[in-house]
Amino acid sequence: MADEARRLWTRTGVHAALAVALLASAQVSVHRRVPLAAGVSIGLAAATVLFVALVRARVRFRPERWRAHTLVARGGFFALRSASEEVAWRWFLLGSLAPAVGMLGAFAASTVGFALAHGGPQRGRGVAIHAVTGGVFGAVFIVTGSLLAAVAAHGGYNLLVLLAVESGGVVEAPRAVSAESAGHDPPPIASLRGVSKRFRSTEALRDVDLELHAGEVVALLGANGAGKTTAISMLLGLRRPDSGVARLFGLDPRLPAARRRIGVTPQELGFPPTLTVAEIIDFVRAHYDEPEPTDELIRRFGLEEVRDRQAGGLSGGQRRRLAVALAFAPKPAVVFLDEPTTGLDVGSRLAVWEAIRAFGRRGGTVLLTTHNLGEAEALAERVVVMSEGRVIADASLEEIKSHAGLRRIRLRRQPLPQLAGVIRVVDDEDRRVLYVGDAGHVVRDLVHAGADLDDLEVLPVSLEEAFIALTVGRA
Repeated sequence: MADEARRLWTRTGVHAALAVALLASAQVSVHRRVPLAAGVSIGLAAATVLFVALVRARVRFRPERWRAHTLVARGGFFALRSASEEVAWRWFLLGSLAPAVGMLGAFAASTVGFALAHGGPQRGRGVAIHAVTGGVFGAVFIVTGSLLAAVAAHGGYNLLVLLAVESGGVVEAPRAVSAESAGHDPPPIASLRGVSKRFRSTEALRDVDLELHAGEVVALLGANGAGKTTAISMLLGLRRPDSGVARLFGLDPRLPAARRRIGVTPQELGFPPTLTVAEIIDFVRAHYDEPEPTDELIRRFGLEEVRDRQAGGLSGGQRRRLAVALAFAPKPAVVFLDEPTTGLDVGSRLAVWEAIRAFGRRGGTVLLTTHNLGEAEALAERVVVMSEGRVIADASLEEIKSHAGLRRIRLRRQPLPQLAGVIRVVDDEDRRVLYVGDAGHVVRDLVHAGADLDDLEVLPVSLEEAFIALTVGRA
């Protein structure tokens, strides 16, 4: 963070020098139309309206997440940059052009220039967003006749977005809030939109849409070869889509800046065999600004007894626990866990489950792949099912189970007649379980057949049963 702060303050100095130079060289006559205090108030009000209209993240500002050094360094940079840009685009360009081409022409020229300079021709939606923000800042300048009012509007907007980012409610940089962020819902933490990927003759992904939002625990399910690992590799920037767009915190996942707030547990593990558990954790922690303490990670994932053991001497389960611990080392906003509890005993599995639940309760996002559907059912709030490279279901856990179109009827084990609508019959000790599409119809048939209905239960199917119903015949 110290290096970033130095870079920001250096850039701040450049912007401040630019502002002073432009002010000194400008021959602009602008008549103030409102008192200074009123102009600043108008600017701040415009900043607030602009933030709500464009970001609309319904951000719950969380001061406990704000880091003082980040806010001071970045806040100072954005404030000074806002001032220098208003001097350049409004005072220097708009004010200088107005006498020659008229206020409307000067307003249009300064707004278009601002949008192109910030959005760039290759970022079409970014140009549109910055045309809106530049237009608002220019309108504030024209209405008030006050450069300080325009600075208040520009700086206030940037600072509001910075506070939102620090709160975890907005996932894009303050200068690049895009059209995807302008909807009614918070922007996704990570997303695939229309993504396809082919490996020679194999189509691994086919027009996949997937979004992860803050605070979600999502289970990504599918048979081997369904496309789960490829989808995750797209979100992590390890592979590039043939078509479609992958985004991580609003950025291209291949950019290092996009990956600073993620944690990953891959399916295949490899640790330096001569480093101890504590040394490996310390090595990973050293790559992040504010990582979790080593002792806390060791305690949370039950690694106390192997703290000083070399990685080459760890069992498979111990290596898996270490891998999961490393995913949480950077204090991530989102973690990607690929089969996190493979090879763990019951106690270790429950400890990892609790760590995942606690992370979700604190507002973290989890994408979990697992073949243990009981694990998915225990952890996930939302389930995405893939088959043959496509997303075939994406809904809450309960909706997935209900969409399978099955119910379970449990009753005492007894001879039963042929019943229409019964898809499968399973005997479980002294109980008989009927898998049915229309539970009411089958229960009526049981009554007419004189079956013993004491202790009869009508239950939803489990996630495993729903998964089988959704994917049978597909993969």
